[in-house]
Amino acid sequence: MNRFVFFSVSLLVGFLLFAAAIENIGAAKIIETILAFKLWQFVLLLALNGISFLFSAFRWKIILNAIGEFPPFKKILAARMVGNSVNYLTPSGLAGSEFFKAIVLSRESNVSAGRAFTSIVVDGAIYLPTILLFVIVGIFSIVSYNVAPTRGMVLSELAIVFLILIFYLFYAKMIKPRKNLKEKGFFTFFIGLLRLNRISAINKLEGKIFKMETEVRDIFSRQRSVLLYSFLITLAEFGFLFLSYWLTVWFLGFTLGLKMFFSIIAILYLSYLLPLPGALGGMELGQSFAFAFLGLGGAAGIAFTLITRIVSLIYVAIGIAYLSYFEAKIISQKILEFLPQAAQNIRDLLKGL
Repeated sequence: MNRFVFFSVSLLVGFLLFAAAIENIGAAKIIETILAFKLWQFVLLLALNGISFLFSAFRWKIILNAIGEFPPFKKILAARMVGNSVNYLTPSGLAGSEFFKAIVLSRESNVSAGRAFTSIVVDGAIYLPTILLFVIVGIFSIVSYNVAPTRGMVLSELAIVFLILIFYLFYAKMIKPRKNLKEKGFFTFFIGLLRLNRISAINKLEGKIFKMETEVRDIFSRQRSVLLYSFLITLAEFGFLFLSYWLTVWFLGFTLGLKMFFSIIAILYLSYLLPLPGALGGMELGQSFAFAFLGLGGAAGIAFTLITRIVSLIYVAIGIAYLSYFEAKIISQKILEFLPQAAQNIRDLLKGL
């Protein structure tokens, strides 16, 4: 399916789900709940999310330093924010912006695109399993309420099992010591299994992908302290992010226990598995049902989601602004490279006359 058509359809579905969630609860009640929010509360949430971003960028810096790359922290932070914006505005869920992050970092520093992508794979291997861990805790929290299994819950649990299998395979192929130097890694394993190397473009890249996998293996086998440090930074990142979520609910007038909180977290991250830009609609419906189930009211669930979205969209706007600046700079560089040659061509033409 054409990418534009897929994006348009997913966006339309997202808007329809969003409208259904608003209609189900009532717009007036939701607006009343949001208007109870104070400016200083919103600024605090913005600051906590910003600190979480800084920890995320710092983890990436630690990984880059471990492979011998030392780009400026501000460039790493900018690339991270561009990636966040791409993830949020496209139906790619929690991942999908790796190409953009690698290109921006590569163009803005002396890091090669291949090395940047290597660091992104290591970063994802720490970040994504941590999310999975919190989601599993949340699923157990929901089950502990003795809820009758629904189709959505069963699909969520199947998705969790599938992700656990994927991460185990990643561990087996990328972290566990390999038996021989030619043993395929995670990505080249799937390239061979699905016979994607029959595609000429992928076939040309297979060697580079294998080299990247070797570098990732080296980091996991020789830099264990760096990985532990990165994991602790990830916990700090989520600590500030989760504090902002907990405070959002508290500002709305409710106090969450751990079981209730992780139930909400599980629904929030599972909604990102839907192929919808920013989980639009899916998150609203999920949180409205979750909050109603927990006795907090569906209006509070949608208010929580909308406030979270507003905070996220501010950082998305910053990322998009930097991406626009980045693209404008590339275009201007190409123009400046073209002008001397164009001037020379004009001079040669005039001489010919």
